[in-house]
Amino acid sequence: MPHSEILAILIIGLLIFIAHIFTEFFHRTSVPDVLLLMAIGIVFGPLLGIATPDKIGGFGRIFTTITLIVVLFHGGLRLNLTTLKNFLPDGLKLTLAGFFLSVLAVAIAFHYLAG
Repeated sequence: MPHSEILAILIIGLLIFIAHIFTEFFHRTSVPDVLLLMAIGIVFGPLLGIATPDKIGGFGRIFTTITLIVVLFHGGLRLNLTTLKNFLPDGLKLTLAGFFLSVLAVAIAFHYLAG
């Protein structure tokens, strides 16, 4: 196993450990743990250039897919159907308003840009 892949696995393990610490920090301070993890990603990615797509390779795609599955599964476990039922009408109105405003904005832009 090449040195870069071992380093990537160690960094991912460290990030998972840090995520648990940030979750505890969230419970004590109400500062979102996702915000702190995003800040770490920005620092290691674009700012320092440590985690770039060419360095992570195919492992990055697998990791992001697994992360998305775990996050969605975890969110689904804590889903309260009563709360969902109460907020569904307002959420539907907001979604439809955003969709139609976006369509209107694109239509106006194309009308003036394309003639």
